[in-house]
Amino acid sequence: MRWLFPHMSDEAVSLAVTCVRKLAHMTEYGILALLIFRGLRPGKAKYLDWNRSTACLAFALAVLYSATDEFHQAFVPSREASLRDVLFDAAGAGLAVFFLWLFRRRRPKSPSGNELQTT
Repeated sequence: MRWLFPHMSDEAVSLAVTCVRKLAHMTEYGILALLIFRGLRPGKAKYLDWNRSTACLAFALAVLYSATDEFHQAFVPSREASLRDVLFDAAGAGLAVFFLWLFRRRRPKSPSGNELQTT
């Protein structure tokens, strides 16, 4: 940060680093939720086929993993556990599942109700 903005105050640098770290956590757990969602889909189901119960399970598993990761950090001397971090991680997982739902909802469908195939 100092290289990009040499006149930035220490407080501003700290705030910027914190924001970037929290956004990175949200992104990581969003990706985790999407990967879990994909992994839970039945063998022949398309990756983007929407299923509410699968989405809820993917979200819950991502949040559970976040909580266990924070619990683990409580035992590492150089780290500290934070409920706030679990909330940021849950927000990232929730946003990813929500955007998947939005994307799926906006995809065109054929008259038979199946997705149009694009190549």
